[in-house]
Amino acid sequence: MNHVRVRTAVTPLRRRFPGVATPLPSVDELIAMERPEEPMHCLRPATVEAAARDFAEGFPGDPSKASRLERASIDPQTLSSQVVLTDVPAGQYAVSVFHDENLNEKLDKNFMGIPKEGYGASNNPGRKMRAPTFDEACFSHQADQSLEIKLIY
Repeated sequence: MNHVRVRTAVTPLRRRFPGVATPLPSVDELIAMERPEEPMHCLRPATVEAAARDFAEGFPGDPSKASRLERASIDPQTLSSQVVLTDVPAGQYAVSVFHDENLNEKLDKNFMGIPKEGYGASNNPGRKMRAPTFDEACFSHQADQSLEIKLIY
């Protein structure tokens, strides 16, 4: 049976990177957004920025940065698959998927690093000489919505 693995990358922080104008929120804004039940301890802004950068740079290849990993079977009639994610808070997300044809739970690549299995990302950024970046696949989620991700083989 063929499977598609879905990786959802989530960050409540507004990233500050070269070329991105949105700055990180202040501590007061972050507390107002998150409404924590436990006290929040302030980290050095450089630490928060480094963590956000590390998170974004880990997309899509580092599964340890994913908020959810899902597996779905491919319908042999329609050659499609569907994954429903519930309880997803509003925020900025990116989704990456790949067709795990040999069920080894990783995206196989050739000696040049080019995928040998189907892959895709939210916003369908298309074929490039590199993996899509978080910013290319990032979308804003506010309420129930549907995404169609086309796999590239």
